Amino acid sequence: MKQKNAERSIADATRAYLRDVRKYLLLVRGGDRDAVKCLFVGNTLEGMAKTWYDQWTTARENFTYDELTAALLARFAPEVQPRDVEARHTLALGTYRMRPNETIPSYQSHFEALVTPIADLSEGDRIFWFQRGLSESLAGECATDLMGRKFQSYGELVQFARGAEMRFLAKQGALRPVPRVNAMRAQDPAYDAAHVDQGTDVRSPTAATTVVHTDQGRSVRGASGPGTRVSSGAGPSSGPVRGKRKGGPPSAAAAHGAGNEAKRQRTDDLWLKKWGCTQSELTRRRKEKVCLRCAGGHPTRDCPMLPPLAQQPK
Repeated sequence: MKQKNAERSIADATRAYLRDVRKYLLLVRGGDRDAVKCLFVGNTLEGMAKTWYDQWTTARENFTYDELTAALLARFAPEVQPRDVEARHTLALGTYRMRPNETIPSYQSHFEALVTPIADLSEGDRIFWFQRGLSESLAGECATDLMGRKFQSYGELVQFARGAEMRFLAKQGALRPVPRVNAMRAQDPAYDAAHVDQGTDVRSPTAATTVVHTDQGRSVRGASGPGTRVSSGAGPSSGPVRGKRKGGPPSAAAAHGAGNEAKRQRTDDLWLKKWGCTQSELTRRRKEKVCLRCAGGHPTRDCPMLPPLAQQPK
């Protein structure tokens, strides 16, 4: 905008410039886009107007074309007019609309401050301008009440808009993906399921107890080991059974485990009591040829932690 003509005042030149800008933007492609309008105005200003534009845009990150032209007119073409006229002009331009991320209470506050100078504003006009300034996500929800009727009271409209905003935010929160966390790892981050069965044999409740029949016909309940079957009376069972079978030679498992007078099955409790470790840990120590009691480098018989009853290695 060139202001070299001394015969025209700055105010007249500013109004004429904005009039020509509006006409030009109606003819060019993309002239209806707000960013294009602001960029065109910034590139065509000169002199003091350009300096003012640089300072005004640097002080704010986001602005619209209507806000820019209103500020330009207020700076270079101010008009002395009543406050109610200014308020009606602002309503007509629509520059009072809800800003991004603005809440209903905040919008209500600056809307009521805007329309306060308009003394003769009717209830219907107040409802109309309030609905017009709502965001796109709330304008449709607040067009009518839940019964499909138009609002007759401004206060009812405000209360309904607050409820619609809360429902909209709740729906957005429900659509957000929720991270799925394993419940066991959430309780104990150091938990590792792969390490559970390294030292302890986990059995099902049905396999935890078995009945072993002795030569005298008595049944002894005990904890079963891996691969054992429950004997249910006379007759051979279909799987290997630890201990001596009735009327037959002792099995390999019974011969390997025979060291005590009482025939019993070895469980993790027995291994822990005698060797201070589980059966799987004892097997690993035997493979590594270390002390079976403390996993040290000395022989097992020399271990100071070995109980007197276990001095003789099996």
